[in-house]
Amino acid sequence: FGSGTLAIVGGNVTSTIGNIARSGGSTGTVTMTGGSWTNSSEFVVGNRGVGTFTLSNGTLSSVTSTIGLNVGGTGNATI
Repeated sequence: FGSGTLAIVGGNVTSTIGNIARSGGSTGTVTMTGGSWTNSSEFVVGNRGVGTFTLSNGTLSSVTSTIGLNVGGTGNATI
């Protein structure tokens, strides 16, 4: 539960799983302006919560990407 906001401005993020709004009742917002985010497995926007991802002039890479994964999950991605 809870909410969170992350801004990536020209930096580099490396993770196994990128998960925005993982739990039910949670909200998460990630805004990327430049830089890169590399996930060695999956990237999920709105797993069980409400997630928003905005990418501008950067790169995102993952094996799989999903928007609105589970019941109750709502995702919005703007690239």
